[in-house]
Amino acid sequence: MQPDKVEISITQYLALEDMTKGPLVEYRRGYARSKLGPFYSERTIKSLQRKGFVTATEKGSKVRATRAGLDRVRTANDNFD
Repeated sequence: MQPDKVEISITQYLALEDMTKGPLVEYRRGYARSKLGPFYSERTIKSLQRKGFVTATEKGSKVRATRAGLDRVRTANDNFD
């Protein structure tokens, strides 16, 4: 299945969009770009990882969007215009 055909939730989309600005770091409350949030659950991140939109470090402490994830955000933004 092509990445642009895979359905993602609005929360997953917002997490991907946040990752375009920088990697997410693991905190006790979840994953976020800073200690102030917004926080995304581990379940959200793992789901994006299974779909190929996200890659994590070995320990899972940092998460970055893959090329497919970045393309997904771009195509969604194009559809909103």
